[in-house]
Amino acid sequence: MFNRFLLALGAFTITTAPVQALPTQSFELLGNLTAAGGRYYVDSAACKKYPVYGIARGGVVHICEKFHNGNVKELTDTVRHEVWHVIQACNRGPLMYDLDREVGEAVRAGWDPTDYPRNQWEIEAEARNAAANYSEHEIASIFKAYCH
Repeated sequence: MFNRFLLALGAFTITTAPVQALPTQSFELLGNLTAAGGRYYVDSAACKKYPVYGIARGGVVHICEKFHNGNVKELTDTVRHEVWHVIQACNRGPLMYDLDREVGEAVRAGWDPTDYPRNQWEIEAEARNAAANYSEHEIASIFKAYCH
C-alpha cells in the first residue's frame, strides 16, 4: 500500500541538502519513513516552489529547514507534523474520530485555519496537534502500526 503512494509521486526529482539542526530522534523518525520505502528531502526544489516549513505527499516528505531560521524546536515539530501526514496517507485520512475537536484545539493553540483550503482543515489540525502532543518515539510507533 505504501509503495502505491510513492509511485504516484515520482514526479518530484529533487536534490537534498544535509540536515544540520535535527536531533537524533528526528533522524530516527525519518529513518522509519525510509525503512518503509518512503523518502525525505531537505530544502528541496519543492521548498523553493512553496515557501512553507514542510510538505508531505504520500510517502514523500520535504523539510524546508531554511525557513526555520535555526529554530530546532520548530524544526523537530515540523518533522513530527509531516510524518503524521504520511500516517494519514497510509490510513487514507485522519486517524482521530472527533475532527471538530482537533480543529478547535489547534485554533486555541494559535493556528489560523484560513491559511488552508477548507477541505484541509481537519487533516492539518490533526497533524498540528499530533506534532505538539506526541514525541518522535510515539509517532514512530503509530507510523509502524499504520504504514508497515
